[in-house]
Amino acid sequence: MKKFKKPPALIYYPAYFIMRVYYRIAFGVTVDRSGIEDMKGASIVLCPHLSNSDHFLTAFGLFPHRPTFVMSEHFAGFPILRPVMKMMRVITKKMFCADVGTIMNIRRALKCGNTIVLFPEGRLTWYGHSLAVTAGTAELVKSCGVDVYSVTSNGAYLTFPKWRKKNRRGKINITTSKLFAAQEIKDLSLAEISARIDAAILHDDEFAMASTKYRCKDMSEGLDGIIYKCPECMSEFKMTAKNNHIRLCFSGFDTEFQRISAKICDFLNF
Repeated sequence: MKKFKKPPALIYYPAYFIMRVYYRIAFGVTVDRSGIEDMKGASIVLCPHLSNSDHFLTAFGLFPHRPTFVMSEHFAGFPILRPVMKMMRVITKKMFCADVGTIMNIRRALKCGNTIVLFPEGRLTWYGHSLAVTAGTAELVKSCGVDVYSVTSNGAYLTFPKWRKKNRRGKINITTSKLFAAQEIKDLSLAEISARIDAAILHDDEFAMASTKYRCKDMSEGLDGIIYKCPECMSEFKMTAKNNHIRLCFSGFDTEFQRISAKICDFLNF
């Protein structure tokens, strides 16, 4: 069997130290690695998908391990990302369908002692609360039979919302934990494994970072890209988000950003 290589150390470690300094200064990143102190050899890491920076943040949490990420195949369609993904030994996966090739590559990488990072929701949250875990995750964990860990980047959504046009400054706390030891997985049912994974992935970024203030010049800019219906008059595509307010022109609805979460999420039944 051809060896499934880890990301190259000569590139990975210098890149880590450069990006770690930047993220620490710009976004207040702190890391607690106590949950992975015993990590060695083949393992799986399951993480909530909160921001487009999750791959960097998870890598910070797992250092000095050089993880192999599983990422959506569509990213390889970007010319600027394709060579980077290849160089970092990324395993690609087709979205919203069973992908036997991905499973085979994960197994192959584990047999070579790699650390595999998965975001089992399969997609990025728009509103800072975790989504449902993709079917088949518990089966994969059960069949692989290796140690399983979790890395959570608390504050990642509040710093880098998917819909935002500007990043925010506040704090990101990266925490780690061990979900399963390899020897206990064989004695657990799929229901028990699934329940533990669901509990580890379940995350509400606003609750986790309730005591931290996040700031930028305009906290609301970009919200009109995802909130397209007025909760009062039901008109669509008639709102603007600017200067920390969201306004809907027909009904006169106007609210500050700090109040948007409760009002809009209640309307959408989140």
